[in-house]
Amino acid sequence: MRELSFAQAIQEGLAQAMEADPRVFIMGEDIGVYGGAFQVTGDLVQRFGEDRVIDTPISELGGAGVAVGAALVGSRPVYEFQFSDFMTLAMEQTYGATREATSLAVGLMFLALMTISALAARLIER
Repeated sequence: MRELSFAQAIQEGLAQAMEADPRVFIMGEDIGVYGGAFQVTGDLVQRFGEDRVIDTPISELGGAGVAVGAALVGSRPVYEFQFSDFMTLAMEQTYGATREATSLAVGLMFLALMTISALAARLIER
């Protein structure tokens, strides 16, 4: 059995998802060329391009809202929060808007939205 850190496992899982489904893309602060604050996205921008590994401005609420909107139209977004503390800033978008949209669709809609926090994975490793 091979051993991977949480960050390596997340990166490998993201790469597998992106290879399997062209609708999957990743968004977050400094995740492109920089590879993320904890290198979770690593070389994914070189492998999949800037259209699918998207650097966002420093706005967790805005980025999460874009991810929810993308999920509503059939994409499979993954939004990376640099630090898990910032996830609470986007709760209205990730949970409130998602819940509202699916409730209004009376069960006729499925949203695929994933949020990750690199810092949480990094802390678990220690």
